[in-house]
Order: sequence, then C-alpha cells, then structure tokens
Amino acid sequence: MRVAELAELAGVSVRTIRHYHAIGLLPVPGCTGPWRDYGLDDAERLLRIRALAEAGVPLAEIGGLLAAADAGGALPRHRIDAALAAVSKRIADLEHHRDRLLALRAAAEAGAEGPEPLRAAYDRLFAAAADDPRVTAALARERRLSLLLLQLGLVDPGWVADLAAGMDEAATEATVRIYRRLTDLAEPGWTDDQITAFVADSRAVLARFGPDTAAAAVRWWADTRLARALAFAAFPHPGQRLAIRRLLDGIAADAARAGPGPAEQAPPPDDREGTP
Repeated sequence: MRVAELAELAGVSVRTIRHYHAIGLLPVPGCTGPWRDYGLDDAERLLRIRALAEAGVPLAEIGGLLAAADAGGALPRHRIDAALAAVSKRIADLEHHRDRLLALRAAAEAGAEGPEPLRAAYDRLFAAAADDPRVTAALARERRLSLLLLQLGLVDPGWVADLAAGMDEAATEATVRIYRRLTDLAEPGWTDDQITAFVADSRAVLARFGPDTAAAAVRWWADTRLARALAFAAFPHPGQRLAIRRLLDGIAADAARAGPGPAEQAPPPDDREGTP
C-alpha cells in the first residue's frame, strides 16, 4: 500500500502517519520504486496506535505499550491498567470541569447579583446593618466573595440557595452581630477574647443549618485553600485573619472527625485543597 491508502484504511491523515514516523511510533518502511510500500504489519501497528490514542493513552506511553506487546505477544495487563487509571483520572477531571461549566451557566442566568435567595438574604443583612457603615462594607466584601465563587463555578448554587433560605430574622441579626465583631477586630487593641467571641457566635449561627447540604458547603469553604485566601484578602487585618483562621480550622477539624455524611457531596477541591 501507499501511504494514502494506509491512511484511508486506518482513518487517519497522511500527516498523522508521518508524525508517527517522526516520533518513532511507526517504522518507516522500505520503498518499491519511488514510493514507500506499507504492508499488513504496518497496518496492524497503526491500528493499535490509533486505538490506544483514541482511548486517551498519551502518545508518549504508547511506544512502551507496543514494545512490551512486541516482546510478549500481547499488551501487558499492568501497563493497560496504568493507562486505564490515567484515562479514568482525565474523565473525572472532565466531569469536574463540566460541573463547573454548569455552575457558570447557572450563575450567568442568575445575573450579576446572584440567585434570588442570595439577593434576598443580603438585602435583609444590609437593612439590618444600615446603622453601621463598617458592617455594610464588610458585608459587601463577603458578598463579592460569594458571587465570585459562584461565577467561577467553584460553589454549588444549591448550597448557596440553602444557606440563603435559612437566613431568617434571628439568623440575620446574629450574622450582623458577627460582622460587627469582625470589623471590631480591624481596630487597634483587639484582644484574644474578641476573637473567641467571634468564633463562638459564628459557630452558633452555622449550627442552625444542621448536618445537611448547607453545612457541607460551609465545611468545603473551611477546607479549600482558594476560599481561605480570598477571605484573608477581603479581611486582611491581623485580628481578622486570626479569627477567620481559627473559625475555619475548627470547622475543618469537626468535619474531619465526623467524616463525610450521606448528603455531603462537595466538589473535588483538586489542587486548591489544604491549609495555607
């Protein structure tokens, strides 16, 4: 066969075959007259390369698989298992990216202010804190964080809706009190007792949501490096950072002791997970 016939048989381009020649995957055959003459061995090897490549095996690994097959007469099981594991990881990564794109689409449909439950919850918070510009400024920064994580597809909109729906009048008042404590920690002369009070009040509000999906969202926030870094950027004063760190460390430690619950389905934290 000529190269064009081999390409048609295998369903690839002539350029692909020449690339396989260049990287050593497919031997260069001899010539019959002015043309390269491809035979059954070439077709068999090319079809194996194509099958492995379409299965997601990197070209850099295909050569080793084929060499082992040439030596033993069949593709070695352990090398296939390793390739399967690599493909499974890529599938999981793609599913994670798909989930993030779905969240991005939901965030886009919700508009710049986020989903309605979130808008309503922040409206109540801003109304309750209207007498203290420091608190409304802190709430504005926190809302920016929530909207950013939603728009990046890093937070499940369902979690946000559950948390926002749980912001009744009592929770609203308690949340405003928490942010008053947090803004006080930006002032000189803050004390460890103030940090302890902030953490205790925050834990009391979070406990209202119980061991459900909303609580899982809070635990994800506590155990995700990106979310922590954003929180520290929004509230950079030393007292605020220490208070937030203690709160998030405590939530993460509780989650680790409790283990995953049946309703807890946090998105894969990938390389953002961990404590900074």
